[in-house]
Amino acid sequence: MQLLPFQRDLVVVVSSNAPDLQDVSRQRLALPYAQLHETVARAARAARHPVHVTFRRNGSLVEVRDAAADPRFARALPWPAHKFLAFRAVEPGGSRACTP
Repeated sequence: MQLLPFQRDLVVVVSSNAPDLQDVSRQRLALPYAQLHETVARAARAARHPVHVTFRRNGSLVEVRDAAADPRFARALPWPAHKFLAFRAVEPGGSRACTP
């Protein structure tokens, strides 16, 4: 059940030098854009080198070479989204099949 539009705005991470996003890319999972934004912004604040990420959003490939300098990630999420919402990676095609 999707209550908010945040849940429908999924991205697929193609590559990144941020460890959390490398894991998502390797597992071929999709993230809500809000979670990508939060993860990239956190990685950029903590990194000593530029954080890069390439992702697919709404069918378009987006490449960010330096997240700290990119205006998409410089702007913080609205505080209610940051404070009260939690997102996780999902399989792009829908829910995961049950496995024993």
